[in-house]
Amino acid sequence: MNPVPSDLAPITNLWFIGQLNQSAPLKSAVGLSGGPIIEIARLGNEFNFRMIALQSWWLDQRRIVFGCLASTFLPLVLEEIK
Repeated sequence: MNPVPSDLAPITNLWFIGQLNQSAPLKSAVGLSGGPIIEIARLGNEFNFRMIALQSWWLDQRRIVFGCLASTFLPLVLEEIK
């Protein structure tokens, strides 16, 4: 989400923040909690996918979703499964 609204700027280093497109057919993020948020990057004729966060909560009136950053929780998960 660019630019991040000023009231959310202090938490941008703690959460993935994105906004659902106003014209998208998805009317709600209810039920998506815990789902992966992925980044898709095109490199020439190929696409790379990576999980960058897990959807956690959202501000429905503003269609803004928040996700726990993978860089925050994956090290903890990897430590636990050693």
